[in-house]
Amino acid sequence: MADPRILLPSRDDIAASFRNSWRVRFQRAAPSRTVDVGEGSFPWAVSQAIADTLLPFYFNHDQIARSFLVKQTFGDRLIRLAKERLPLNDDGSVKLPATGGSGYMQAAKIAVGGASIVAGTLLRHRRTNTRVQVALDGTYQNGDPIPIVAVDTGPDTNLDADEQLVFDSPPPGVLQTATILEQDDGTGTIVGLTGGRGEETDEELQDRIVEAQTNPAAAGNSAEIIQAVQRTPSVPVQKAFAIPAWFGPGTTCVAFTLRPDASSTRIPNSTQRGLVGAYLTDFPTDFNISIATVLAQSVDVRLGVSWITGASGFVDVAPWPEHVSADPVHVDGAVAISSTALRATTSITTTAPQIGQTCALFDLPSKTFKRKRIASVATVVAGKSWDLTFQTANAASDTYTPRDGALLSPWSPSLQRLPSALATYMQTLGPGEQFASFPDPGGRQRRWPFAPESWPSAIANADLVVAAKASGALGDVEVLAPATPYGTTVGTPGVTVYLLQLGDLAVYPQT
Repeated sequence: MADPRILLPSRDDIAASFRNSWRVRFQRAAPSRTVDVGEGSFPWAVSQAIADTLLPFYFNHDQIARSFLVKQTFGDRLIRLAKERLPLNDDGSVKLPATGGSGYMQAAKIAVGGASIVAGTLLRHRRTNTRVQVALDGTYQNGDPIPIVAVDTGPDTNLDADEQLVFDSPPPGVLQTATILEQDDGTGTIVGLTGGRGEETDEELQDRIVEAQTNPAAAGNSAEIIQAVQRTPSVPVQKAFAIPAWFGPGTTCVAFTLRPDASSTRIPNSTQRGLVGAYLTDFPTDFNISIATVLAQSVDVRLGVSWITGASGFVDVAPWPEHVSADPVHVDGAVAISSTALRATTSITTTAPQIGQTCALFDLPSKTFKRKRIASVATVVAGKSWDLTFQTANAASDTYTPRDGALLSPWSPSLQRLPSALATYMQTLGPGEQFASFPDPGGRQRRWPFAPESWPSAIANADLVVAAKASGALGDVEVLAPATPYGTTVGTPGVTVYLLQLGDLAVYPQT
């Protein structure tokens, strides 16, 4: 497939064009005058400076043009282009293959003294017959977590915690059954295996080609390491990041996120980090590559909105609660919380709720708002705290039990259009830095690709407004919280980075 380039002038062409323009302009002004633009003349020296100044702009035009061409290429033509631009997978293919879920299991019983279990030892999920295998060789003791990865692929391999597995042929000293262990997916949701997803899409492959064209891999640079991470078998890497020279020359720390449709999280678990680390052993040992743990940093988002004409607005004439900036009305865990009763509290005096009003609570795992219609109100502290019960007849309220500290919003049916748009925006954020300051303006100790030019690590006011408006339900948006720009906590060099994740979401009438 031909190299997708546009015809652009070389450096000599730029300099020659400038000298020609200089000569023509002066000769028009004074036709009899001899104009010297030869080497060593003032116009010649200026032409060299002009050429050096303009050449990077032309190079950038070339990169943009090539990106446009890639974005319009699909199917077999895209595969042929990808094979020219990207390293091939181990099997000779270029698209990242489907992956299976991964995590940990615990054997029902291991004999005293432990048992040797080799990587590749097969088990089957008792209910669906999904095949999984042990990921790492080791001598495991009774009760040890054992890393596993599914042999079968796709989202169906993201098995729940506490599901039962059965060895095809149990190793000596190990009972035949095992249980998938639970893990926190980074958002507070307990899961089992994560990371199972389908084959890379054309759009995802396009993004990888554009990245490779913009930042070519060469001689063990950060781009080469990142591209290798993104090809790791059995791990659905969305994007990898490098922190070069974090502990001096020759050291690189790598962090990566999972493709957002792989599971409910973009945060890799320790099994996935281990698989990436093992895959990078193809680099020389003096490269000193370490894998960072990605930690979730939850951020609560509060918006003041006005709905577009045609959208269903807030159902109550006087929506409750109103926004209290210093301490928004939230669920108070001082009393028992159920699907039909809770205590709503703020430390700032505000309007009291009324029977018949309807409020909303955001459910993070399902990324939906749940409706609660007030059946009774008992004042605990005037203007600040109330015990509420909710109507259940005719599905007036959802059967949902909120968490302690959850924010309450006024209810609108149009609220359901917002979470998907905001979640999509959050998936474009990358991890933060490992250092609070840097030794120079270059790339040492700085996350690469650099933020905010690529995969920003901070929430920007304009970006959050655009994301909310992408829901198609809002005429105007005001970001009430967080205060923007809102960045990540600085991680630990060589060890951790933080990634912003949507925590709670509350929406109020715009004032």
